[in-house]
Amino acid sequence: MSEVTFRKDKYMFSTRNIKKNLDKNILKKEISTFIKELRKFKVDLKSLSNEEFNIEERNLILNIAYFLVDEEVLLRKIINRRELQTKVIAKKTGFSNEKIISWSNYIIAYLILLYNADYTNLAMYLNINFKDLENLAVIKGTKGEEIVHKGLVMLEGKKSTIILTKEGQFIRIKTRCENKVGEELSGKEKKTLRHYRKVIVSVALITFILIGSVTFLYKQQETTILIQGTSKVKIGLNRFDRIVYSYSPTEKGTILITELKLENKKFEDGMISILKGFEEEDMLPPNRIVDVYITGKMVDTVDLNKVTEYVESVNKDDNAKNNFRIKINNSGYEKKN
Repeated sequence: MSEVTFRKDKYMFSTRNIKKNLDKNILKKEISTFIKELRKFKVDLKSLSNEEFNIEERNLILNIAYFLVDEEVLLRKIINRRELQTKVIAKKTGFSNEKIISWSNYIIAYLILLYNADYTNLAMYLNINFKDLENLAVIKGTKGEEIVHKGLVMLEGKKSTIILTKEGQFIRIKTRCENKVGEELSGKEKKTLRHYRKVIVSVALITFILIGSVTFLYKQQETTILIQGTSKVKIGLNRFDRIVYSYSPTEKGTILITELKLENKKFEDGMISILKGFEEEDMLPPNRIVDVYITGKMVDTVDLNKVTEYVESVNKDDNAKNNFRIKINNSGYEKKN
């Protein structure tokens, strides 16, 4: 058997309005069987109607389907396995594997219609012609005007219906009246998510950039604070005075900051937690003075006052041996309690 050569422009969907007298009852049966056959390939009408290919792409897909009909060995393999051999098809047609995969649902739909005689009437509904015999004038819709689509009802619906046009497009149209499978119906396309895909992608991209920017700003350290107990504890604050970093060079200090879960806490809450930890774990210096060194952006005085107020509340306790002092150097400005 001689090798089949692929031609990407042998056939095309005609834009001519060719009237065909086809039996509606036979069409209804063929459509029902066609839908079942699609499901064997894990394809359905909804997924087909959610895909949008222009006439040039559909013509290419049509020629691939005709090529596969003539490629008997490959066709048999596809039918038996119920899946396209995309890499083989890509190699034989010269398209990328990614492109074949993106067209795969339409290739399967056209292939089923063309290779199987059970769908003779359904295939005849399509306006297919040899390109050499076709007038190449292209019919275009008026800009800003909604195009009215006409095709066979493939799937009934109250508010929308999926049709197959003579130009090989599976499309969902708006409907207001009852319709039956196999009848020809006209209507304007119903807007679905795919029509807003570009907008959705743009919004998602902007959101991603904004989230990334906010995350970067949030994680960016602007203030470093060293708290001197028997173990040193270092914390970093972002521009919002939230703790984004904590570290201790000692094992005891590391255990303390791990238990305190300092990240994302406000400065004053984190500082008070550390001072409480120093008290409870006997980590206050021998002289009972906790030195705090702040470098970078100064910490707000109001927040510092909350820390010193906590120390003062501890020192009001009747048990004098619990007393301790705190000395804060706020980027060069010293504050004591």
